[in-house]
Order: sequence, then C-alpha cells, then structure tokens
Amino acid sequence: MRTGPIVSSLLRHKVSAGLVAAQIALTLAIIANALFVVVDRTTMINRPSGVAEADVFSVGLSPIGTPEESHAILLADLDLVRGLPGVANAYLANSMPLSGGGWSTGVTTGVEEQRNRDRMSAIYMVDENGIDTLGLTLVAGRNFEASEVLWHTRIDRLDPDSVIITAALAKRLFPDSDAVGKMIGISGTEGEIKQRVIGVVDRVVTPWAGWGQHEQSTLVPRRLEGGAQLAVRAAPGRRAEVLKAVEEALWKRSTGRVVEGVRTFTDMRDEQYRNASALVVVMLTITLCLLAVTALGIVGQASFWVTQRTRQIGVRRALGATRGQIVRYFQTENALITCTGIVIGAVLAYVVNYALANQLGADRLPWFYLPIGALVVFALGQIAVFAPARRAASVPPAVATRSA
Repeated sequence: MRTGPIVSSLLRHKVSAGLVAAQIALTLAIIANALFVVVDRTTMINRPSGVAEADVFSVGLSPIGTPEESHAILLADLDLVRGLPGVANAYLANSMPLSGGGWSTGVTTGVEEQRNRDRMSAIYMVDENGIDTLGLTLVAGRNFEASEVLWHTRIDRLDPDSVIITAALAKRLFPDSDAVGKMIGISGTEGEIKQRVIGVVDRVVTPWAGWGQHEQSTLVPRRLEGGAQLAVRAAPGRRAEVLKAVEEALWKRSTGRVVEGVRTFTDMRDEQYRNASALVVVMLTITLCLLAVTALGIVGQASFWVTQRTRQIGVRRALGATRGQIVRYFQTENALITCTGIVIGAVLAYVVNYALANQLGADRLPWFYLPIGALVVFALGQIAVFAPARRAASVPPAVATRSA
C-alpha cells in the first residue's frame, strides 16, 4: 500500500495525529523505564541469600548482670536450645542476613589502600557452628575451630586473627588468585593487615537488601557480649514446631535475661523486600493503566476519523477497494503515527532515565528495553485500531456514499 496519500491525510490532521503520537511517546518513555525498574526489583527480590531460608529463625536475648554472668547465661541458653528435639544447630549471632541491622567495615589488602564502597563488607560474628546453622556452603579452606571463638564487647576493636569471607568479596579483593591464606585488614586502620582468610563461603547476603555490595560479607570468630541473637536452624519441615519449643524452653528458663522478638528468616526477607515488592506493584499498575489510556486514545482517534471519512471510505469501496484494503489503510496510518511517537519516546525515555540517574542514583537504562517497549506500543496501536478499521470496512458502499 502506498503511504503517500496516508501521509498527506495525516498532514491535514496534524493536531489530532500529533496528540496521539505525543501520547505514544510518553507511554513508551514511561513503560521502558517502568519495565526496567520492575525487572531490576524482581531480580533483587528473587536473588538467593545463601541461607537455608525455610528452616532458620532467630531469638533476641538480652542478659542482665556482669560480663561473666552474661556469658554463662547466653551459653546456657545456647546449650539448652541445641539439645531440643528438631534443632539442627544454633549459635549466638550479632546480626542476621536480611535482618535490616548489623555491622559493616571497609576491607583492605595492603596492595591498594583505597577504602571505597566496593570494598565494604558486612560483619557476621559466628562460632564453629555458624556456617552449619545458616546452611552456608564452604567452597574453599576450613571452618573456625572452637578455640578461635572469643567474646567481643561493643567497645572492643574488631581484630581477629582469622576470617572467612564470601566468594563475592574474595573476587573483589583477589580477582586473579585464591583468597585462602591471603591477609586482609578489617580493623578500620589504614595499612593494618592482620586477618588471614582461612575459608570462603559461596554466598551470604548482607543485612541490608538495598546495599550495593549485597554479597560482600565477612565472618569473624566472635560472640557478642551484652546482647545477641540466638540463630537457630530447625530440621527440614519442622521450623514452626521448633520455634514454638524454643520459645517455651527459653521462657521457662527466664532467669537473668530478657527474651525478645522471634523472627523467621522468611519474615526478615519479606520485610527487607517489602518496599521493592510494593514498587513492582505500583510500576506494573502504572504501566497497565497507561497502556489502557493510550489504547482508548487510539480507539477514539480512529473512530473519529472513521466517522469523518465515511464518504471517502464509500467512494473507495465503490471503486473496488476490498474490506482488507480499508483495514490495512487504517492500520498503516496508525503505524506511521506510532512509529513517529516511538522515535520521540525513545529520546524521551533516555532523558527521563538520565534525570533519574543523576537525581536519585538510578541505574542507566539498558538499550534493549526500548525495542521491547516499542514492540509493546506498536502492537497495542495495531490492536486498538483494528476494531474501528473493521467497522469502517463493514460499511456498505451505497450507504457510505449517501452520507454527506
């Protein structure tokens, strides 16, 4: 079909065609960025934690008394819980993955003393049972030994002799060699390299879901004095039963400390990703509403033009134009308008993304989201115009010709 007459017709209706093209451009700019956000947040929500999520929970413990009394109370609680039926393992933690609160530090290697964000690490205090309790996978080196685990107060300098790090942090620090046996510094003092890496775990996410270095974590052989979280892993499928038994056992032995909130790892994960999940719902809702409004705009514009061109359609039908040709005419017309809007929308999409990246620190929009958005918008236009085009093609030539 020749597009020359169609272009001439559109130029005679510049305002209405321009408004539809502008609507399509705005739709493309918004849905390209919205789809990018949806995919990005969905990927973040679904990323693995490294933890045996279905079986792990924690209980807050706040002992009362001297340090010696606190140590005895916490260790007695730990022994009590480990001995309960259905408990696979337990340890005293300073923080839990995806708990929303914890410790972090910069890490140095002595080769490059720049302490920047890509060398930040979460700090998890564990004993020799910590890796097993969380369900982590040790991929290199060894675990801590009981003799290496010491008590740590909140005013102590974090200065262990040995550490275990995640594979992500190992790759960041030692991209060209094995991390096991290497020396790093986590004390916070520039140039102080005193910690030997004795092991590498496959993965354990940080306490903060939105942290850029979400898999850069360091395990240290310490127990936190004066208050801790009792991390517990139940036997598979028995978390609810074990959680209840642990609460009851700790409350019965309630001397010398306060038992605080119980949280399953699933609850921690849901809470950390709640905002991301809400954003996905909002973006999808906006996208669907915008597509619906755009579709209605195209239908309205096409229906108006069908009404305005009744005589023209009748003449074409009388001269031998088939119904298929009439339908293709309106679809071609819509395609030209849509393509114009897509070109404008592609530029607008990058302008919007550039502003978001500069003002809010958002990531750059990958190029392939624009073709995807363009295909969605183009298909929407063709679907939306199909019904008015069919209605135009179904008008009998004689009736159309009599219409003034």
